[in-house]
Amino acid sequence: MQKHAYKDITERYRTVYEPLPTLTGAKVYRDTDTVYLPYSEDFPKLHFHDRYEIGLCESGEGLFLSDGEFASVSAGDVIFVPPGKHHYSRSLHADALCIFRFVYIAAPALEELLSSLSGLESEALWRIACGIPLSLRADTVPALVKGIFETSPASPHADSTAILRLCTFLLESVSLAVPPHSETQSQESDVVIQIAEYLSLHYNENDSASDLAALCHLSESQLRRKFTARYGMPPIAFRNELRCRVGEQLLVRTDLSIAAISERLGYSSPSDFYRMLRKFRGMSPRKLRTKH
Repeated sequence: MQKHAYKDITERYRTVYEPLPTLTGAKVYRDTDTVYLPYSEDFPKLHFHDRYEIGLCESGEGLFLSDGEFASVSAGDVIFVPPGKHHYSRSLHADALCIFRFVYIAAPALEELLSSLSGLESEALWRIACGIPLSLRADTVPALVKGIFETSPASPHADSTAILRLCTFLLESVSLAVPPHSETQSQESDVVIQIAEYLSLHYNENDSASDLAALCHLSESQLRRKFTARYGMPPIAFRNELRCRVGEQLLVRTDLSIAAISERLGYSSPSDFYRMLRKFRGMSPRKLRTKH
């Protein structure tokens, strides 16, 4: 199984390691041990896998990001990430790390079976998978998805059982499929995707619009126009929205002070965080924390 990690805006993604599955060519790869999501002031590097990734939270609280979408997780929640979809994760508490079990299912094996059952092509399957929420809450997680973790890795039918379960789950999720982007659209928007990913990794920094434009060799007006066309807002507003989303989770799921959260988000003072949260969420940090 390959894992690819984002280095910086000039060098997109590179393979950082290729762990061997339990059996050469195995269709399903299970981590032999539970995984502790790291805790740090910043997120680990953005990355993607060449397989479908399904994770079950066993304990603790964590935060995932994928394509600009933040999702908090706690015990019993499941995260679902299609192959090639950029994401990263971390624990919310330094003294109680978030613990996960992960399963990785080879895309070709799943797509071949799904194609024979439904006639869907690989591109259609990927669109369906990308339409599924990043985080599935414990009280709404389909039994089919949970069943992937209940199958014993020692069973000779473990691979086929897990793939059938995920295949059925995807077939039931057809209504969530998102419309495809044309190849031309993808090529034209590649540069703004890079900037969005850069902001997702550096939301606590204070690059100006001119700094961001220089990173992708565009004028400020060109970047603003292209970025707004794809994300509905200019880059700086996009970063502020990311800060609000992370700030919300830190307010609700940690005991950090408002000043500490403000500093972690990159604000020069708590009053800056207060003004931004009022603007984007219509309430103060203290009120938001009390409400939840």
